[in-house]
Amino acid sequence: MTPLVLLWIASAAGALFFFAAGYLVARSRASEPMFEREPERRLPRATTGEPLHLEISEGGYTSESLTALLAALQGRCEARAVALSDDLGLPIVGFGEDVSSLAAFAGYVGDIGKRAGDFLPLGPVRRVTVEDDKGATITACPFDAGASRIALVALTAGPGPSPGQCSEVLRSAASMIQ
Repeated sequence: MTPLVLLWIASAAGALFFFAAGYLVARSRASEPMFEREPERRLPRATTGEPLHLEISEGGYTSESLTALLAALQGRCEARAVALSDDLGLPIVGFGEDVSSLAAFAGYVGDIGKRAGDFLPLGPVRRVTVEDDKGATITACPFDAGASRIALVALTAGPGPSPGQCSEVLRSAASMIQ
């Protein structure tokens, strides 16, 4: 065997080992619950309250202003992670666990929302909520910001942000981005 063939075999074996290790790690993480909650303890679905109060400086960076906006929302709905993404699912700004995954989920939901009108008598999708049996909730809210589309997505233990809170954050974010 030539050294090139041996190198090819070693590379194939390394790739196979890498994918097997990734599969085993993903399987072990899937069996662990993301949130430890008692199923019988349920919180009310919609949270209403005062509007978000922000003190944003005029001379600051847009990313700092957007982060302050998301932090204000996080304080109201006790989110583990919050992300603002574009229509492709790329994160604009966010914080917490799995921001990139949340942003990608928002892009996926936005695409489903666009296609839902082709099959069902629906208008533009305003909000999509996914809840698991442990009470973890992912809330995604797409929003048209001029020529582009942005989305807010939050991962919470319990009810997600209310539609009013999502709309307020998205309108403020759209005005900051433009």
